[in-house]
Amino acid sequence: MAESTETAVRFYFDFYCPYSYLGWEILHREYQAQEFPLEVVAIGPNPPNNSDLLGRNLWGEMRWQALAEKGKTLGLTIRPVEGSAFSLAPHQALPFYQGIGRQAFMAGVFKGIFELGLDFGHPQTLLNHLQSEGIDTLPLTKALGNPETMAQAKERFLLWNSQRIRMIPLLECGQDRLAGVFDRRGVQNFLNLHVR
Repeated sequence: MAESTETAVRFYFDFYCPYSYLGWEILHREYQAQEFPLEVVAIGPNPPNNSDLLGRNLWGEMRWQALAEKGKTLGLTIRPVEGSAFSLAPHQALPFYQGIGRQAFMAGVFKGIFELGLDFGHPQTLLNHLQSEGIDTLPLTKALGNPETMAQAKERFLLWNSQRIRMIPLLECGQDRLAGVFDRRGVQNFLNLHVR
């Protein structure tokens, strides 16, 4: 029996993690089919105390090829990203995108990183990309203009430890979790158990 639909599903992820990209697309398609309370939390690529645990610099060509093939099954393009590629700008802005704007923003950031190979190390690159995709940039501008957003984004990195997260992407509802490489059936089963 499903728990109350008031129980939110929380999705922990990182914009620079291709598995998070795949997981988000699977999750969002289920969300489109039947909405449910959903919170998204960008927590960064690695646990703060083990910065190399999920380091992309250790990934070989075979892993990226497998990711590209998995992406194709979802209609996505996934190209290799430098192991050191990272920017806090998308993490800072995410809380400022709510409702319909959240999906457009997340899809735009993921596309920029994995399909177009953009470096969002300079926030202007992210701003230009969102504009070219027809995505509202006002929330991004507000986020970057607020000096507290950088500290808040860095604080969310600490959720790796305080929430005992071992890998991303991660779905959480109550005490139950689904972590790692998502597939449609696993996500559906998780949602059926908790919100459907």
